[in-house]
Amino acid sequence: MAGVEVAATAQAGGVGVEDSAEAVLKEFLTHRALLQTKMRQQDDACSQLSTAILQVT
Repeated sequence: MAGVEVAATAQAGGVGVEDSAEAVLKEFLTHRALLQTKMRQQDDACSQLSTAILQVT
């Protein structure tokens, strides 16, 4: 919902709708990139755990 707040704040401040939409898009892309990084880290951790389990068994 932070993106909606950014858009509302931008509109209230006299910034154009296109500028507020761009701000929302940038925020979305930033959050998406962070989530993708976390997912990759989890995948790596799962792979390491699987490898460790296979070595023990």
